[in-house]
Amino acid sequence: MCGLEGSALFYVGSKPFYIDALAGAVPVKAKSRSSHHAVFDLLRRRYSGNFLLSQDVGGEDPLSWMMDLRENTNYRVSRFPDPEPPEHFRWVAEHGVRTALNMYHDDTTHLYTFDTDHAIVAFPLAALRRGLLEARKRASDWIDDPEQRLLRELLRDSSGPLTSALDIILPDS
Repeated sequence: MCGLEGSALFYVGSKPFYIDALAGAVPVKAKSRSSHHAVFDLLRRRYSGNFLLSQDVGGEDPLSWMMDLRENTNYRVSRFPDPEPPEHFRWVAEHGVRTALNMYHDDTTHLYTFDTDHAIVAFPLAALRRGLLEARKRASDWIDDPEQRLLRELLRDSSGPLTSALDIILPDS
């Protein structure tokens, strides 16, 4: 979203900087320790009034909540606790990805977006929907035919196409 709306994150050596694509803009050094943190800081700075940052998830802002889960998975948990899913995936695992995607697709009030049982899928889906809406506003041919075919192949399960996901990504096809 930031790139679409005129902001960029770039590196000088290993130091991240932000810049807005405006005449006279100067780079601002990011205060973050990693690229993920720097991107989330830019999103917070640029979109502080956006509905995606309007509520907490599990007592934290949603970006911090997602980052904590990511860091826990990547750095603290030695292995995925198979066959038991982590708590934040439990509802989706018990009810199925197809059911979850259909619910989140139809959730125009964002009831699930900030709920800890659903946010692991519903929040990124809401962010993806918003970003793709912006991309489609700016370019009608934002995704070419080979990429569309690939997405149609990937977004399916044993029951067939995941129509709700395809509808978000490729609504006019």
